Amino acid sequence: MIIPDSHSNPEYNNSRFEALGKFILEVRPDIVVDIGDSADMNSLCSYDRGKEGYDSRRYLDDIDSYKDAMEKLWHPYKKAKKKYPTRVKCRGNHEDRINTAKSYAGPLVGTFGINDLEEFRWNDIVTDLGTSVAVDGVFYNHYCPTPIMNKPLGGANPARAIIKQEHKSTTVGHSHLRSFAEERGILSLVVGCYIDYYAEYAKQANNNWWRGAVIKRGVEDGYYDHEWVSLARIVKEFG
Repeated sequence: MIIPDSHSNPEYNNSRFEALGKFILEVRPDIVVDIGDSADMNSLCSYDRGKEGYDSRRYLDDIDSYKDAMEKLWHPYKKAKKKYPTRVKCRGNHEDRINTAKSYAGPLVGTFGINDLEEFRWNDIVTDLGTSVAVDGVFYNHYCPTPIMNKPLGGANPARAIIKQEHKSTTVGHSHLRSFAEERGILSLVVGCYIDYYAEYAKQANNNWWRGAVIKRGVEDGYYDHEWVSLARIVKEFG
């Protein structure tokens, strides 16, 4: 099971995580991969500094929102007393906002950091932004970085662009778009997002986002059958 960018944010409720947790328990995957940006960290958004309402955002509210989302996500397993799947998280650029803020903290260094998220409470493996992790021949990363500028690889067909650059089966998030490509047994997947609210900063781009989760079956040596499951369907059946 792949959880796309889910952006827990204290300005919006986390009920979608309850539905997703029930759905994961129903499917019972061996492995769950959180592709990153599950913590939005809106209080550390440098693009919004100085805008109306920015001063009311609170770092601890962002941290608490992420923890609440993870508690809701995994509560069905806890309640049912079932064995958890292997859980992997690929940190995204939104979690990495904490590291960026820390680098400018000056005398406040040591008072906050990425460990505030307590990600290992809900994950067995956590990778830093830009570091991929291989699972059954598929390489997972929050985004696929370009080799020179280290920026997210994009384009009109991002999945195909990833194949052309990486030459190995790769799954990423970040763009909130849905894209798939296959070439000579190599599969590339861009998994969309798991957000049920309208993100004001994105304006009309919200309409281009695919919202849901992805199931992979029969994963072996980088090959698999995949199924797109919409957020609307998950909430309707498990919300």
